[in-house]
Amino acid sequence: KGEWAVAYHGTAFGTVPKIIKSGFKSGTGQGAKECFDTRTGRKVGSGVFCTPNLTVAECYANGREDRGSEQKSMAVTIENRTLYFALQCRVRPEAIRRPHRHYAFCSDEEVMGIDGAFEWVINNPDNIRPYGVLVMEKDPHSHRTLGSLINGMQWQLDHKPVPYPDYWNELVPGRRAPMAEIQHSWDWVMREFQNKRLDME
Repeated sequence: KGEWAVAYHGTAFGTVPKIIKSGFKSGTGQGAKECFDTRTGRKVGSGVFCTPNLTVAECYANGREDRGSEQKSMAVTIENRTLYFALQCRVRPEAIRRPHRHYAFCSDEEVMGIDGAFEWVINNPDNIRPYGVLVMEKDPHSHRTLGSLINGMQWQLDHKPVPYPDYWNELVPGRRAPMAEIQHSWDWVMREFQNKRLDME
């Protein structure tokens, strides 16, 4: 009880020591600012982006993936080894905003599962705290770009809501949300799948 949720923040090698020293700051790339939170229906607002999903974190560890992001440095190569960096963080559960995006309908981990949650936004940087540095060595030719994850509705084709009502019993660390909010997310993503005529199977 009271446990903060785990999230990841993919970033450039040179940015890691800056965040460790001074903490997170809201960047200029705020693509989800005007999006709606699927739990509350309110606008997400500005903040620090993070994700419970390591696949997404890897994308953002390789700069130039998101045109609106300040992060323009590509994955670093040291002694002919390509390295991707991400910060492992803890986030205050009440501070998590789960934006509805046209390419990722719902980032509610209770409804989509951790693998189906694309991104979270934390408005106040005090509510996200890095505590570990993750390093992945990977052949850059096997790197999945952000576009490959989201273009052509690919994210939603690959990620479907967990079977109802199984999510009521999901043991997600830090759960504190009223069940009515989780139900709101569930209803939201159901409408989106129906409107876009996407197969739920």
